[in-house]
Amino acid sequence: MENKTENLYEINESVYQRFEEKYNVLYRRTWDKTLTTYGKMFDENLLHHINSKKDGYSRIDFALVAAGWTVYEKFPFAFAWERENPEGGDYGVNWMQSKYEIENPKSFTHQVKKVAKFFGASLVGIAKANEKWIYKTGFIRPPLTSE
Repeated sequence: MENKTENLYEINESVYQRFEEKYNVLYRRTWDKTLTTYGKMFDENLLHHINSKKDGYSRIDFALVAAGWTVYEKFPFAFAWERENPEGGDYGVNWMQSKYEIENPKSFTHQVKKVAKFFGASLVGIAKANEKWIYKTGFIRPPLTSE
């Protein structure tokens, strides 16, 4: 069963386009010296957020965020169309030789949403990919940064 909603925002298609990954809100503080957060580590305010007792800022919430970032930090091939080093990691590659066939889209959708929420997502939606959602260029974060 598909849920369809009206467009919540008016989109100017002449402006809406792919952009460079470095302009992502999480990376900008690593290179844009005009920001007050430039070069600051996330953990400078972490305890303040946890102690605020606000919903979504608990120690468990931050542990899930850290787990999610582990995928980014330790599995760089996770965000590439092709794996640069298929022999990397401890999982082998034999189980990845063929494309995974989804037998039950409803069950698979449930699994994807469950995993995304486990890794800290508050909302999860499934949609066909739009090229405009994919970064125009990649970005390698400077070393010694923390989200």
